[in-house]
Amino acid sequence: MGVAPAAFELGMRNLTGSDGERNLEAAARWLEIVGETQNDPAKAGCALINLGVMRRVGDGVEQNAAEAVRYYRAVLDAEIAPQIGKGPAAHQLGLLYFKGEGVEQSWEEAARYFEQAVAFGYEESQELPTVTKGLLSGEITLL
Repeated sequence: MGVAPAAFELGMRNLTGSDGERNLEAAARWLEIVGETQNDPAKAGCALINLGVMRRVGDGVEQNAAEAVRYYRAVLDAEIAPQIGKGPAAHQLGLLYFKGEGVEQSWEEAARYFEQAVAFGYEESQELPTVTKGLLSGEITLL
């Protein structure tokens, strides 16, 4: 079976609490192994997305938006099937650029990543390129 598939299973069980109680620290350790080995591109993409979210919000690990950016970029740069993780990774990067978390705030970059997410079929990003471009053009303002 190999280390990575077992690590993925343990990581997801600890993340979701499917065996009883969630253990986010253990989840992060196991998912890191999967993300590093990338033996199974689909599982590696899922692991890296989950690690990115955990880092972005500080869920079970130290909050570090710059580390989240690194995980999301790893998904976009890897040979991982787009439908597996590239859409969510692009969406998350768009959010970080939009807010200026872990990167310099840039609505241009946010729009670019939101457009990438839409191109990868990630439905949660559908309206975000329009909103971001509206902010850039001044058609939409923040209160």
